[in-house]
Amino acid sequence: MRLFLRVVLVLPAAAARLPPRAPRRVRHVRRHDAWALGLLALTVLAFVKSKASEIFGKPTATVKREETNNPGAAASGGETPAPAGEEYEVLLSFRGPDTRTGFTDCLYHDMLGAGIRVYRDNEELRVGREIGGELMRALDVSKIYVPIFSRDYASSSWCLREVAHMVDCVARSKGNKDILPVFFNASPSDVKLRIGLYRNAMAKHRKKFGVEEVKRWEDALVEVAELMGWDLKTRGHGEANKLIIREVLVKLKIKHKYVKNQLVGV
Repeated sequence: MRLFLRVVLVLPAAAARLPPRAPRRVRHVRRHDAWALGLLALTVLAFVKSKASEIFGKPTATVKREETNNPGAAASGGETPAPAGEEYEVLLSFRGPDTRTGFTDCLYHDMLGAGIRVYRDNEELRVGREIGGELMRALDVSKIYVPIFSRDYASSSWCLREVAHMVDCVARSKGNKDILPVFFNASPSDVKLRIGLYRNAMAKHRKKFGVEEVKRWEDALVEVAELMGWDLKTRGHGEANKLIIREVLVKLKIKHKYVKNQLVGV
């Protein structure tokens, strides 16, 4: 840029130093051309500078604007706590060995991609008999619960505690919370304790946890199994994920384009 300015300033001076013996008309014409060239160069320089500021100035402002509008887009963890001021909206309840690395993992990440603040718990890491910590917080603040009923779901006392707590939270919410059951590879009849799969698991729990506690779990299972949900024996997992997320978004009143709802009565 400095070299360009030097040329612009030197041209008129060079024209002024033409040999005295050159004809007056020639000297006048060359001097006039040099000044015109210098003026043209200055005009071009001003134009280039204005365009450069437009071209190179906007992207920075756009990036800053996007970062401001989406402060949580930088990271999305698994079981990490929700950011301050952004409580959980959905809780996934599932039996880890049955679905953690398959259906549940896909549903969890698809929900994150749809902008849903979702919590998933690993019941295998729990100890003791009382719900607490981040799980209790997620159960209390979530608006929607998605229990994923698999064959061994009822063998986990923690999963059963979660279901019972979901039912209690919905009952106290005055219509502000919902349970959306997913019947993965356990049928609604299993969950309603009409056939052996879940009923056998309850018999084992009764010996360890007592009749009263297990009765509470059984009542919760039967109540949830009566709700509208999705039976994965009749559709693919990818389709089911879309249907579940669409229903969740509708209930959370979040605008998003998803396929038509196909809830089934069970």
